[in-house]
Amino acid sequence: MKLPVSITQSLSALHLEHAHLLEEHSADRVTLCQREVELADVQACEVDAHTTANAFLQATCTMGDRATQAEHIAALAEQEVGFLKPFFLPAQ
Repeated sequence: MKLPVSITQSLSALHLEHAHLLEEHSADRVTLCQREVELADVQACEVDAHTTANAFLQATCTMGDRATQAEHIAALAEQEVGFLKPFFLPAQ
């Protein structure tokens, strides 16, 4: 049995289209894999940045607490000096 030329041409065209689609699919999969690797890298960078930001925030809070403590100590020292001044300075 011999197939008509039009059917053979259609099958040939479908075969070529199928091969082209497989080729496109393979290229898309490669691109997808590359993007997944890039995404993983960016996510790792995001985690690092978040960790660094938290560390800076914690350090800033600690420094703020220390500054508040230093201000409190300085205020107490000024009160002490004010209280002790009359005992050590000659009366005028």
